[in-house]
Amino acid sequence: EQVTAPDELTGLTNAEIKVLDVERLEIAEALAGEAFVLKVSGAGKVTQTPPEVTCDFEARRTNGGDSLLTAKVLLEPVSRQLKLDLQLKEQARGLIVRLLDIVGEPAVDLAVEANGTIDKWASELVLTLDKTIAFEGSAAVDTIAAGKRLTLDAGGNFSRLIPENLAGLLGGEAQLVGTVLFHQEGGTADVERIRIANDALQLRASGPLDWSGATTDLSLELRTETERPLVLAKQTANLGTVRVSGLTGDVHVTGSMAAPDWKFTARAGQLATDLATLREPLIEFAGHGLDPAADKARVNGVISAMVEDNSKTDILKSLAGPFRADLAAKSDGEGRVLLNGTRIVAGDQEVAFSGHLVPSVGGFDIGFDASASSPQTGQAVLDGLLAGDVKFAGKAAKGRSNAVRLTDWRLTSEALSATVSGTAGDLLDLAVAAELLDLTQLEPKISGRARIE
Repeated sequence: EQVTAPDELTGLTNAEIKVLDVERLEIAEALAGEAFVLKVSGAGKVTQTPPEVTCDFEARRTNGGDSLLTAKVLLEPVSRQLKLDLQLKEQARGLIVRLLDIVGEPAVDLAVEANGTIDKWASELVLTLDKTIAFEGSAAVDTIAAGKRLTLDAGGNFSRLIPENLAGLLGGEAQLVGTVLFHQEGGTADVERIRIANDALQLRASGPLDWSGATTDLSLELRTETERPLVLAKQTANLGTVRVSGLTGDVHVTGSMAAPDWKFTARAGQLATDLATLREPLIEFAGHGLDPAADKARVNGVISAMVEDNSKTDILKSLAGPFRADLAAKSDGEGRVLLNGTRIVAGDQEVAFSGHLVPSVGGFDIGFDASASSPQTGQAVLDGLLAGDVKFAGKAAKGRSNAVRLTDWRLTSEALSATVSGTAGDLLDLAVAAELLDLTQLEPKISGRARIE
């Protein structure tokens, strides 16, 4: 009987691996926290006529600890039957939990099975941590006249699979369901439904995707509980615990996925940290393209909130009140991102930026122009020198090296005038000049001026 190769197997080259035997495969301590030595063995075969793929191998740890990965794959030519059986078993502090940084480094038992044909198959996955199911679900593909439909249905407790400081947002019992249709002609798909939900939030997505044309119209929606605060992060280094109430977010993507038009909006009742509370924070951004260095990429947006100082420090006290940040940036087609109309206003302080960034090398050439009214630092002498209207401006530039070039930095107040120029990096080479216009700010019994270079 003559067998026609499925489209997925055309173009294969006949090959046979009768015995695969790798006596020592070492994963370095620098990657996994300790050295892992594995022995890999198996066999496999690929034939074009009749089409067939078989694979059978295992990897076992040999330098202590119990780690075993086995995999079997079979594709039968006539029936187009597909079978996959993958098993992973590791004791605590094994390779997988180290690489994925899973909290507590538990014992792992992962089982994946898939059965069906190339046109219609279903799979089951179960992940167990310390003999407790952390994640289980199914995925299936069905071929219909319009294309291939992928269906997902999974759930579990993700708390141990994510960083501890994000457990309040993404942890707990969660469910993922979704259906995506990949069109027969290729290059397009319909997200018919995707929903991810736990006790704290719900994320939904739907709409067409187009990689080859311009018909993308994808919407994403995030909603959280409004009755109780949601912990975004615990005990961060500078902010302490971060909580948000009434968080909502919306993303709309249109056009071509290669360079789409997009809009992002997020708002909340409040965002609270140990240092400050932001009342009614709002983020609104719109742009074109996803690669900041691509030709004609652009973004415009605003971030606003009412800031309340929780720390009672002088620095944050001067920033309390209305906050607003405006961003306008676009690429120039030569790898640079141009800034124009970008400024930040916080309380009585304001700073504007202009210039460009070079994302590919981490470079920049930025000018800034800031103004403030009696900014507070917590240092009595410095606060005296900065009393009244203060101006601060200059330029900073960096290329491929770590050195930052400072050009014409100027600080002026009613009592002080200072300039800085030079290079800062592994070595400092700075020219600094300062003139105290009124010495009574330092000592009431002394009057006059002083200059330092």
